[in-house]
Amino acid sequence: MRRTGYLGISLLLILVFGVLTVSGFAAQAAAQAGQARVPQAKTPAEYNAYKAVFDEQTPAKKAELGEKFLTDFKDSDLIANTYTMIIGSYTKAQNWAKVMDAAERAVAELQSAYRITDKRSGVQKSVHRRVTARD
Repeated sequence: MRRTGYLGISLLLILVFGVLTVSGFAAQAAAQAGQARVPQAKTPAEYNAYKAVFDEQTPAKKAELGEKFLTDFKDSDLIANTYTMIIGSYTKAQNWAKVMDAAERAVAELQSAYRITDKRSGVQKSVHRRVTARD
């Protein structure tokens, strides 16, 4: 039983650090491209929804609000932060299946949002999608 717990915690940490690494690489690449900026809400509704997720203390309710935020604001700059809060909420609630599911979705979504191919060298780079739209 103890080994299973250690394995689950190890996998959880690997996935969480993977999500944080992807968002960190994107921020670093944007900074190098001269496009460094802090993620911000675009509308008052988006801000209020994100603030509700951020301020909620109950893990189950926080995760529910986070999932609703993800479905309502698909193009938000705050998606990476929201996934971090959702994963933390499921972890506090000890809902390991949902932790793994949320972490996998976060990695998949953030990788697709931050990957481009350099036209000159053909090398994949981690860059924020708004920077690629200006290329």
